[in-house]
Amino acid sequence: MIRSSKSDVEGASLPDLLEEKGISWKAYMENYPGNGFSDSHSFDKLYVRKHNPFISMNQIRTNSSRYIYIVNANTLKKDIEDGTVPQYVFYS
Repeated sequence: MIRSSKSDVEGASLPDLLEEKGISWKAYMENYPGNGFSDSHSFDKLYVRKHNPFISMNQIRTNSSRYIYIVNANTLKKDIEDGTVPQYVFYS
């Protein structure tokens, strides 16, 4: 991998490998503001980017069809109830 800036990374990521094999994934992040939020922390400082490795991957952060799989942790309960929890889960 080649680092393109202090926090952003070029190259393949775990989600790339999962998607190549048809394996669903989602990252549940406590207090994540959503919508591809990539600042170092949320306004209330309850969410900190360094705990979210997926948003640092350029191929995810810059692609809205991929960063939709990074969600607020509150979504997990609904996904469990709906039976839509992906095969790979990352919770932070």
